[in-house]
Amino acid sequence: GSTTARESSAGLSLGLHKATTVERALRNFTAREPVKGDDSFWCAACAAKVEGTRRLRLGDTPHVLVLQLKRFRYDCARGASKLCHAVQYEEELDLAAV
Repeated sequence: GSTTARESSAGLSLGLHKATTVERALRNFTAREPVKGDDSFWCAACAAKVEGTRRLRLGDTPHVLVLQLKRFRYDCARGASKLCHAVQYEEELDLAAV
């Protein structure tokens, strides 16, 4: 089975540490990620935690979408560091492809 939760938003916060384009940052934002261990889902039918995947998808998007580009990353050993690489973007984004 699967579950779906809908949340309305006019803005997204995109990490840039693995992206040199806004489109790639959006693809990373909406990529499937495994859910394991302590983060596993609770299955009421099984009465146990189960592993799975989580994915954020863009449904109804606004005409104007605010994107916050996160240019800093945090590493426990080194602390915060600023990402200085250039980020390419188009004037218009095709969000249906993301």
